Amino acid sequence: MEIAIRAEDLARNIIAPLLLGGDLVLQRPFGPKLALALGEGRNVVDNELGTTIDNARLRVARSVVAVDALPPLSPPEWALAAALNDLLQVTNHELSSFATRGRHDDLLDVTHELVERIPPSRTLEEAVARHATFSRVLMLRRLDQHISWWTGSESFRGQSPPARLLAWPGLRNVQVRTEPVNLVAMAAGTPLDEQRYLGLLDAFLSCSPLTDLAAAFRVTPAFVWTRHTVGIVSTVAGSNLALRALSVAADDKPAAATSALKALTRAAKQLPEGAAREIATQYVGWLDEAKEHWVDAS
Repeated sequence: MEIAIRAEDLARNIIAPLLLGGDLVLQRPFGPKLALALGEGRNVVDNELGTTIDNARLRVARSVVAVDALPPLSPPEWALAAALNDLLQVTNHELSSFATRGRHDDLLDVTHELVERIPPSRTLEEAVARHATFSRVLMLRRLDQHISWWTGSESFRGQSPPARLLAWPGLRNVQVRTEPVNLVAMAAGTPLDEQRYLGLLDAFLSCSPLTDLAAAFRVTPAFVWTRHTVGIVSTVAGSNLALRALSVAADDKPAAATSALKALTRAAKQLPEGAAREIATQYVGWLDEAKEHWVDAS
């Protein structure tokens, strides 16, 4: 019963707003054991919520391939949604107190363990389904509120300030500054090592290989070839899907194509000699030849 409740809360408060827009409401950390058990034979219980989620996923899927339907959320997708919740919780300043700062690193470690245990997509359909669920993840941002008044100031990370601080704005010279913080920057100002946090985010992205490849032009975390992304471009069909996802994500901008090529090339050179490097290099060469016409890729 508890697993069913946690899964429904995850669907309503993390998966649905990720797909549809709106505020994500963080849940208690899941950890590897619970996250990997969430999706075992499970669908969203609330039929209306489930239909809304399925329709949103299908719209994303159709942006990269012509499909009439998608399978329900798979166990790896449930686990990835739980991992996303825990990744965000890693940066939550309320996770710890002065005496328990180690909780951030502990949660980062177990979330990395969870991500490492998520298997690669077995089929292209699974890869498309994962992308349909997580394509918007790098669009997540936190709104921080910085309040100052004539005798002091205070900041609120992802929270609304109490009404008392906003009272009598003219008399107290109340100033409010809203700062959007992108997902890649959320570790700033926490006890976390920012590079370790970015490493976890990179590992998370790789579990949805089309999402990872579609965002290869990002500045940080820098793209790295993994078993997930090498696997998806090891076939012609997978390469075409990756190209289409990149085209859609980059809004067909030639500058993004150039940046993606540079990132993919650099990452391929960092791979050790072997089959993975050969596959990645072959994909980069094919993408380079296709870049002038990538808008028409399908």
